[in-house]
Amino acid sequence: KTFYFTVLNINDEPFVESPLTGNGAIIDSLSSNMNIFEDSDVELFMFVEDDDFEIPLSQRGFYNEVIDSDLSIDGVNSGLFNFIPSLFISPNKYLFKAGFTPRKSDVGDYNITMNASDASGASSILQFNIIINAINHAPVLNNLTNKTTVINSEFYYDINATDIEDGEDSEGKLAYKYEFLAGNDFIDTVVYDNTNGIINV
Repeated sequence: KTFYFTVLNINDEPFVESPLTGNGAIIDSLSSNMNIFEDSDVELFMFVEDDDFEIPLSQRGFYNEVIDSDLSIDGVNSGLFNFIPSLFISPNKYLFKAGFTPRKSDVGDYNITMNASDASGASSILQFNIIINAINHAPVLNNLTNKTTVINSEFYYDINATDIEDGEDSEGKLAYKYEFLAGNDFIDTVVYDNTNGIINV
């Protein structure tokens, strides 16, 4: 006598591995909390494990596992990054990747909640903090050109610079220094404004 039986799947819950790994971030090995510096190219890797991925392809008609990720970012930039499904790793893992470069406007503290859920609605949650630290940028001089003058003539030269943190030199937060490479130094504090970068002889 012939008979048939069906083995039904019992759902295994997904599991987000901790700590996260990556490049361009200092990641705590216990909590996944991160320290990141402004202008760093950051790449984060998140592995989600689920034994339901071990169901053979030929049997996926009974149960086909899928992992969805839901990311919540509480901070000055709620769209700082997002995890994208990247690669299935046999037999039971899926790799999610995130890549971003924080800028000056992104500096601050962030609370991150990552929820990975499967096709049955079971989920795994990972929560961690990110601190994005500011870095100081050097001021940038505007293009300098050679100047020529003659004896007994007025000489005026306005040197300009900008700085991400301190703005333009007109705001009075920058300081200029000069050095004579040859000849006699004819510039003093009377003719040289080292705050605004103006030489007026």
